[in-house]
Amino acid sequence: MEQESMRSPTNNEPPKARFVYAIGSLFLSLVGCAQMPTAGMSPSAPSSALAGATTIVAIAPPAAPQASLPQFLGLTGLSSCVGTGCQRIRNRLGARFPGLEARPPMLALTDPANMKEDANPSVKAAAEAKAEQDQAPQKVKAINFLASLGCGKCYPDTEAALLAAMDDCNEPVRFASVSAIRKAAGGPCRTCCNGSCCSEKIVEKLRKIAYDFDNCGGPLEQSARVRRMARVALCACGSPCPSPESTEPEEGPSVEKPKE
Repeated sequence: MEQESMRSPTNNEPPKARFVYAIGSLFLSLVGCAQMPTAGMSPSAPSSALAGATTIVAIAPPAAPQASLPQFLGLTGLSSCVGTGCQRIRNRLGARFPGLEARPPMLALTDPANMKEDANPSVKAAAEAKAEQDQAPQKVKAINFLASLGCGKCYPDTEAALLAAMDDCNEPVRFASVSAIRKAAGGPCRTCCNGSCCSEKIVEKLRKIAYDFDNCGGPLEQSARVRRMARVALCACGSPCPSPESTEPEEGPSVEKPKE
């Protein structure tokens, strides 16, 4: 080997020669260690084998997970240590400055933790209300699909679904329900009323939405477009429609002329 071929320096040689000899020996030892196989290393499994006339290809084992660049550079552990240290200092200062104490994270209203039984009543109520509002687009989509099917004998639950939708707290859902009834009753582009949803319960509910008032004298239905669409649905269901020559306002009390 090259290490053995190099002669040992004698005590009579200058220090510079000894230093060069030490550097050369260290370099050769490092190169020799890098080239030597690791003891106990098992040989790699063959990638294929022959079984008679058939070649069996071995499946390669899954590759080991590769470290990301921040993990390789140690930034992940460093940031974790810095964050932990800052949190401890912040909690220590909380003894003198309570405003610096760490606070729990702000959760979304619809987070499952806000809907647990032991959650704060106000937080739980807000979470349930927000979840109900978030379901409005899904309800509208379902109502539009039911309107395309109609209230025939094949779909007996459509009428009950539309009645429940007309009492929904979300205005878009109520508007979609009365629009679906009008569409199922036969729009201007339809020549028949097969699958019409104009049952007695539906017509009575439409009348209440379109014309009834509450105890305070205001309309029972707060949305003007829902009231108007309810009147259009009543006309499509065969109920008497307001006369076009009528001078009375469509909604609200009549306007009395001032006495001269």
